Amino acid sequence: MPPARPREHLVVHAAEGVADQGALTVASGTEILIHEHGHAATLTAPEFLDTCPGNRYREPPQSRTPHRAEITVHTVAQVLIGIVAALHGYFLVLEMFLWQRPPGRALSGFDADTARLTAPLAANQGLYNGFLAAGLVWALVIGSLATQVFFLVCVIVAGLYGAATASRRILIAQALPGALAPGAALLAA
Repeated sequence: MPPARPREHLVVHAAEGVADQGALTVASGTEILIHEHGHAATLTAPEFLDTCPGNRYREPPQSRTPHRAEITVHTVAQVLIGIVAALHGYFLVLEMFLWQRPPGRALSGFDADTARLTAPLAANQGLYNGFLAAGLVWALVIGSLATQVFFLVCVIVAGLYGAATASRRILIAQALPGALAPGAALLAA
């Protein structure tokens, strides 16, 4: 092999990367167009890197196929997050639109007059539950673990506060599903 020439004024264009005097990340078989001192050449990644001092071409690491158990835990986490989002969507409907009707009154145990008086408060609470549902759906769509955990922690805090101030049933209906989902999501990560 001829001695390596200095790579001054070297401009390299590649589909998967751009070189800066020999520092290049490309996939196997990528063609590289080199403009050097007014001359042009097309080389493959191994050919180019073999001409640079100190560089050895290495195949890029192959992407690892997830193990079946990892796929299952991930699926369980996504389903749990979806269930928590659906529950909060249901809470929105119940508290904003059905509070004075039989389903809302059965949940609260209020008579018609008390349900009517507390309807604005319930609607506000339902709106917050809707924001939690929307945040969880958004987190699922973008696939962000940090966003999923953030909204699930919000669900847990709301559930714990509701259990302490309103009804212990909220602990089971809201906080428990909210706590199971991030556990599964973090386990899947």
